[in-house]
Amino acid sequence: MMHKTRLLWKAGVIAIVLALLMVGVVYAITIVVDGDREAAWSGSGGQTPGSAPDGNELGINDNVDMETFQWTNDTTNFYFLVDVYASAPLMPPLAVIDICLDTSPSTDIPSTNTIQRNRCSYGTGVTGIDTVVEAYRLNNGTKIVDVYDVTTDPPTFTGSGVLGYNPAATTPVVEMSVPLSLLGFNSGNCPSSIRTVVYYDGGDTNPDDNLPDSGSININCGGPTAITLSSLSAMSETGNSTSLILLTVAVLGLGTLGFVTIRRRRTHSL
Repeated sequence: MMHKTRLLWKAGVIAIVLALLMVGVVYAITIVVDGDREAAWSGSGGQTPGSAPDGNELGINDNVDMETFQWTNDTTNFYFLVDVYASAPLMPPLAVIDICLDTSPSTDIPSTNTIQRNRCSYGTGVTGIDTVVEAYRLNNGTKIVDVYDVTTDPPTFTGSGVLGYNPAATTPVVEMSVPLSLLGFNSGNCPSSIRTVVYYDGGDTNPDDNLPDSGSININCGGPTAITLSSLSAMSETGNSTSLILLTVAVLGLGTLGFVTIRRRRTHSL
């Protein structure tokens, strides 16, 4: 009897596995922070990144005049992209991109911190900013992404991210990644709406470019790009050819009850 039960249980497991393999694969996107716009930023994958356009403004050099600001995340990092109207984002040395975030509704830049209050949108009517991501290049080419808690005076440095900048890329953009933990988020605690304003200081224009022109935009963590379904997931890195398909099946049984977890990964060469 026990042998028959095991056979029935195994048959059920096989049926479940086959059924799962018949369903459509859910692709998730992976962002490579290299300064080259991937298809993932245009919606290729399991999540469409958020996007906010900005008009071409007279008096602002196209090298630092933002055309598009985008964002997305996975279970570890938040990703940002800035594209400009110039044919390549030249990102002059010391031209700082400030991403000012309202990550906590209960905190704010103190009134004594006039520098950050001025840099993070008070002139455009935005209040409540408490976290700032600053990205820039040094004269020697060093690429820097700093994260600050600006609810203290002076601001408190909380950690570093990664800057992707490559004007020789096929589709050059400025990319950044920041650990969710530096923003106070994690995979189980990520707000659906984060009030945000973005500044690009080219050092050769006044006023500097900002998005939006007044007020703020709302960005969100959304569904993480590195999604893992309980039954089936596929993580994809954008590319032209499939180099590997890996299928792992793990079956856990307790008595006559069983749970099936399938993880299917498809990677592509860049």
